Amino acid sequence: MKKLNRQIAAEIIRAQVASDGGKKEQSRAFAALRYIDPEVWEMGYPDKDPAIRGAIKDILRMRGSSMFSYYVTRDENIGSYLVYFNYRLGGKRRQISFHTFGEYFGRFVVQGDTHRTKWDEGCSRRNAEELFHALKEGGIL
Repeated sequence: MKKLNRQIAAEIIRAQVASDGGKKEQSRAFAALRYIDPEVWEMGYPDKDPAIRGAIKDILRMRGSSMFSYYVTRDENIGSYLVYFNYRLGGKRRQISFHTFGEYFGRFVVQGDTHRTKWDEGCSRRNAEELFHALKEGGIL
């Protein structure tokens, strides 16, 4: 269990680093997580969706015993999907979310369901960085 939770955390972090790398032309602020994995950051968006898919697949493999959960909804405004990963770290609820245009994620949308945000504080980038440090220090279950 611990090993799979660590793998899920690594996949979510990888997705955030790739997402930020895909935005590197927009602002220097997106370079904040480059140090975590410079190769993934340079590659950018192509690494994001496979990492998100891997995290969802591993959460499903754990059948409810993971420290992570996920939720997918459709963003009709821009025709994308929103993927939310929820977890607890340091006694606080955290959330890391992504926009994705991959049709693969449509299979996880629950019709008529509404998603409420789950975080106590923080944004996806900051939460991913805290998750990285917890993973590095062995603080993931």
